[in-house]
Amino acid sequence: MAVFVLGSCSYLWQAKAPLSGYDVFLMAGQSNMVGVGRGPDNWSDAAMSARVWQWNPKSVSIVEARDPLFQNQKIINAVGLGMTFGKAYAKSIPADRQVLLVGSAANNSTFVSGRWRAPDGDLARTAVERANAAMAAAGKGARFAGILWLQGEGDITGGGAPGYAGNLRELITYFRTHIDGAGQTTPFVVGELSQEWLHSNLGDPTLARAQSTILNEFHALPRQVPYTACVSSHDLGSDAINGLIHFSALAQRQLGRRYADKFFEAARNTGQVQLSSGVSQGR
Repeated sequence: MAVFVLGSCSYLWQAKAPLSGYDVFLMAGQSNMVGVGRGPDNWSDAAMSARVWQWNPKSVSIVEARDPLFQNQKIINAVGLGMTFGKAYAKSIPADRQVLLVGSAANNSTFVSGRWRAPDGDLARTAVERANAAMAAAGKGARFAGILWLQGEGDITGGGAPGYAGNLRELITYFRTHIDGAGQTTPFVVGELSQEWLHSNLGDPTLARAQSTILNEFHALPRQVPYTACVSSHDLGSDAINGLIHFSALAQRQLGRRYADKFFEAARNTGQVQLSSGVSQGR
């Protein structure tokens, strides 16, 4: 039974996690997947759902999901896309099933540093370990449902663009072959980066080329790798506090809904591509 206590325009939530019936999602990438959107509205961002849960890697248990979600570092008073995604996805599944979010993103993490490279990168291994631990704890009837990926800024600025396509595809294969319950039909959804930040880089030829290379990989993925999809960031604003590279709280909520929509597209394996306008199309 859940207990709600109203105080200072926020909710305190205490609930016992169900013993079974979870659809499990891995959330991986860098800071925008961690979720650093500021200016949250307590009524929408702190509002929790009786059907959306998260994996706590510290207590090694399933706990209530609320922003900020558990990732690879502590974030205070900030919003990511996970909660909105979870709530949107839950509307499409039977009422007796739950959503379990497994956060494993890290700020400024890249392929070029080796951290996301499969199979030896520490973040790649940690993501698999957390997903498998969550699957084991989720009990009877647990289903590994999909992977949400939002990353690329660090490889644009750090020189990782030339090898990005190969590294990303190796990571997809690694996740699909090493996470319990995953397989070649497990949906994998990528997201475009902040359009305002991308536009701000166009004056630097090196950055412009790098981001075009990585965005082209995102856009090609649904046509070339089965059961994948790409989320558009068109018209989503940046965070005025944290800089153009980060999405705002409002944009993160919108991203969550878009990820939910694109997840089902990936699951159907339609291979459709919806591009944003302007810079993300290499214009």
